[in-house]
Amino acid sequence: MSLKLKLQRNGAPHRAFYRLVAQDESRATKGKVVAILGQYSQFTSPRLKDVKPEEIMAWYKKGARPTNTVKKILLQAGIKLA
Repeated sequence: MSLKLKLQRNGAPHRAFYRLVAQDESRATKGKVVAILGQYSQFTSPRLKDVKPEEIMAWYKKGARPTNTVKKILLQAGIKLA
C-alpha cells in the first residue's frame, strides 16, 4: 500500500475547502482516508489551519509522498519535507 499526502475537496459549490489527508494512492479522492492532517482554504487567513506538522512528518518518514500541490502548500506554511 502506497500512501500519498493529498487534498480532499469538501464544502459547497464556489466555497470549497480542502482537507490535507494521508490516503492510499489507489483510492478515489473522496474515498477512505488513513489520517486527516489539516485543512486548507483559499478564502480564509491563514489558509492552512489545524495543521499537524508532527503527524505530517511522521507519515512522510513512513513513506507517504506528497502531491506537488501539497508540497507547495506545506513549503508556504514553513513545513519543510526532507
